[in-house]
Amino acid sequence: MVEGTDEDPMKVTLQATGPQTIAGFAGTAYEQLTDGRPKLKPTEGPTMPDTHSILVLQNGTYQPLLRETTLPNGSYGTFDQREVLLSRETVPAAHASVKLTKSSFTRTISKWRAKIRAINAASKKHKK
Repeated sequence: MVEGTDEDPMKVTLQATGPQTIAGFAGTAYEQLTDGRPKLKPTEGPTMPDTHSILVLQNGTYQPLLRETTLPNGSYGTFDQREVLLSRETVPAAHASVKLTKSSFTRTISKWRAKIRAINAASKKHKK
């Protein structure tokens, strides 16, 4: 992926660094490379030395599990911003959707319509 301006373009890629498990989910850690090296570039100005960004994506779904950015912070040491997934509820596909047969669908619709007719009839009686 190419980012930056026309005057100062940079190529940003992700390099796989190895497997990692976070919150029980298997993922792959990637390091963001700018122009082929592990460094970050601010919106304006040159790339910053001694910086890196790590991203862990879940295998298969590529959902983010972790993002960590570190950069020097002068006399205060290293700034380390880490966002980690603590948990995620997953619903198995079999439970997410229920397949209805045509006859069970027809029965369900008939029951709903009967309930609506009963409610409408009771509402008319109540209004009188």
